[in-house]
Amino acid sequence: MDSSDPKQAAYRGGAAERGQEAGERAGPRVHWPRTLLAKGVAVFACVVAYVVATGIGISVLRSELLRDLQELEAVYQRTEYLTNASAVTTQALLDVTNASYGASDLNLTPTLVAVLETSIDALQKAGTSHPPAADWARRVRSSLATLEQSPARSSWISMREALRGVRAELQGELDTADRRTAELRDDFVRTNTKITGTWILAGGIGLLALGLAVAGFFTQLTRDVRRLEQRAGQIVRGYRGPALDMRRRDELGNLAAAVDRMAADLHDRELRLEMEQVGRAYRDKMMALGALAAGVAHEVNNPLTTIAAQAESLSGTAGESAARAILDDVRRAAAATRRLAAMTALQPDDFEWIDLNDLLRRTVGLMHYDRRYRLVRFETLLQPDVPAVRTVPDRLQQSLSACLAAVAARLSQVGGLATVSSRVAAHEVECEIRGVVQGGQSAGSEAETQGLEEGDRALAIATAIANELGVRIDPASSPGGFSVVLRLPLDGAVQGVQP
Repeated sequence: MDSSDPKQAAYRGGAAERGQEAGERAGPRVHWPRTLLAKGVAVFACVVAYVVATGIGISVLRSELLRDLQELEAVYQRTEYLTNASAVTTQALLDVTNASYGASDLNLTPTLVAVLETSIDALQKAGTSHPPAADWARRVRSSLATLEQSPARSSWISMREALRGVRAELQGELDTADRRTAELRDDFVRTNTKITGTWILAGGIGLLALGLAVAGFFTQLTRDVRRLEQRAGQIVRGYRGPALDMRRRDELGNLAAAVDRMAADLHDRELRLEMEQVGRAYRDKMMALGALAAGVAHEVNNPLTTIAAQAESLSGTAGESAARAILDDVRRAAAATRRLAAMTALQPDDFEWIDLNDLLRRTVGLMHYDRRYRLVRFETLLQPDVPAVRTVPDRLQQSLSACLAAVAARLSQVGGLATVSSRVAAHEVECEIRGVVQGGQSAGSEAETQGLEEGDRALAIATAIANELGVRIDPASSPGGFSVVLRLPLDGAVQGVQP
């Protein structure tokens, strides 16, 4: 088939619009989906980052603990050297004191020299960890050298004072070392407590956060799976309503979007099937009505011809006035049969130029004979200079009939007025079907609901047919009424076609 066929092009355009509407019903398109695996990797990365951060914090505390421990060991070693130096210095001080006060002659004995040398060695050893001890050793050695050169009482007094001063400074340093040792022990215990508390707190917070995240994730996942399962069951049972609108960007979200698209596709396919069934039924009905109208016209026109001939034979007689009345009625009856035949005539199934007003009159005329809408009164307000439009008459008549049925179904239980009007707008011809409830009445809830459902279904079929023809349908509700506007494009319209 030629791809330039306007009917096929219109159908493809309508199908594209229906596909777009189905996509909108199925929800927004998903971009850059986040898979469940990616979410799992992200959670694992967060856990690893949390563990690494906790480890870094604990490593900092451990480094502080190691520094305190190293300093504590250094303090212990210094204290040991200073304690040993203090002990030998105290012994040397006692020996020098006894030697300077207990003897008549102030001779420096080898034993005393050995004691002083031992004190000097201990101070020099302490100087390796405590530099001031080296100065103390030099002071004691200088006093010893003076004493060896001149063992006078003044030299003994100088030695004694030097030893006493060194011992006092040693005692001060030992007191300082004790205080520092106590501080370091406290810092060690405090840092160790921080490390333990950090492990416990970080582990507890991490496990709690991970548990809440996992619980929330699987709770949401379970809820969405159940929603998806319920929606799938509803679709199997015939649900074709709004999309599930599951706002997930993972495999489950893609599956929900696929289910929604499946529902939209099923709705579109069912609508297409129903359109085909409605089209076949409409053509069959029109063929049956046409055959009936032809039979009625044949059966009625023959007697009417005989009646007209008999009435004309009375011309010039006393019954001439009655004959003229008979002839007028015969003409009305013949015109009625012609109108019935014209209304039921099948329309072409291809694009052609048509008189829209004439098509509207014939379609409204058929609605008068539908007993479902016996409480609805139909009127036409057609603009006389509406230009011809290019369309498929049979399909457009089906869409108009469905629109009329959509409006009339809302008035069928309470009665009302359905007005069909046509007018020329900018670049298009508008056909409006407006229904107004009679006297502000209201139907019962069940009957009203049934009429709304019937009207919505008819409007859906009318919209689907109109999309194939490139005709736009805009329904609108108002207090006490309902209207449908069909907008036909005026491209290539022929001006001046009179009704």
